[in-house]
Amino acid sequence: MQILYCDDCGTRVDEAEALVAAGKNYCQQCGGKYAATPKSGGTAAIPPPQSRSTRSIARARTTPSRAFPTPKIGSGGYATQMPGAAVTEVSAAPKVNVQLTPMAKIHQWMSANKVLAFGLAAAALGLLVFTAFKLTGSSSDSSRTVLKTTIEHTTATTPSTTATPSTTASGTPVPSTTPAVTALVKTFEADPREDKARRDWKLIQELIASGNVNPYDIRVKLKAFVDPFWIRRTTMGQEAMKALENYKMEKRGPDKSDGAVPGVGVDVSNEKDKAEEAFNSNFKPASEKTVKEINFPDTSALKKTFGRDGNIALKFTGFVDVPADGTYTFYISSDDGSMLYIGDELLVANGSNHANTEHEGSIDLKKGKHHFRLDYYNGSGLATMIFSWSGGAIPSKQVVPASALFSVKKK
Repeated sequence: MQILYCDDCGTRVDEAEALVAAGKNYCQQCGGKYAATPKSGGTAAIPPPQSRSTRSIARARTTPSRAFPTPKIGSGGYATQMPGAAVTEVSAAPKVNVQLTPMAKIHQWMSANKVLAFGLAAAALGLLVFTAFKLTGSSSDSSRTVLKTTIEHTTATTPSTTATPSTTASGTPVPSTTPAVTALVKTFEADPREDKARRDWKLIQELIASGNVNPYDIRVKLKAFVDPFWIRRTTMGQEAMKALENYKMEKRGPDKSDGAVPGVGVDVSNEKDKAEEAFNSNFKPASEKTVKEINFPDTSALKKTFGRDGNIALKFTGFVDVPADGTYTFYISSDDGSMLYIGDELLVANGSNHANTEHEGSIDLKKGKHHFRLDYYNGSGLATMIFSWSGGAIPSKQVVPASALFSVKKK
């Protein structure tokens, strides 16, 4: 027998007792309102119609599998409806002020601003990677120390002098062997830059200790040693900085200039040579000349002195006579490249192909003649080469005069 439920009040009824009207099933109490007839053709009695508000409704029995009708909502709030009970309307639920947690607020903002949130996340990730790279790439004595890590233990058979020897059939003792544990060690080499720096620092310390080196040369070596920023963060870099304080007032002394005469010697490259390749090299000169000043403001001045202005490399060598102790600044204006050395120190680098450009460099010099070398080349087009100075006893910038330029004739 099939179990049915009243489509009006939800009461459970047997198929033999169910009434049907307009395709819906009703119990005997509700069927009277709709002129329902027995579903199975039985003779169930149909009670007379009665008002729903005055009839007695039995409490319905429920089972876990039965779905309840959807509650009917009133205009003033919400309602609850249980099977077999009338709909009861109650007051509207009060509004609750929900307080979001900080994480919920962040999630809500990210959902509303997805593009901006993605950009901020990418920027934060990039900053994190950059910071990690800088931290792992920094150099220090403690981080660059050679690391030794035991990576494996193995056994090796070695003679043992303390073990009890066995004997052969003739009674001759035979040394026994015992397993010995040997640690295999992997060595991580130090940074090659720091390895070279350690050797350079040791050499400088030896020069200082010898007392036979020009103090200014010590100053130059110390200054060049601590120039890389990463070295200053190491222990040896900090020691070198302290040593440099003792030499920072040292000035370069004059060079030996016996037999010097006015004028500057000039080596001229071969016309077939490529000027840029010959520039700043020990090229074999095609000719040699002597000039009073290094002042060639244009192409015609260069061509008038050397016979050509294109594809030419020149090497000026001589002495510049410093009138008094002081700090001097030297200026090189050139088109194309030029390089100035005072002694063995590169003071001005103005190389490569370019239009007329001026570079400068300063140096502390003592009174007297200082050896210099000025390399120059011009590929094609316009040409310029001007050697100027200022500072010390020179009140303002000017071309180095002929009275301050000397050279020693080659033997």
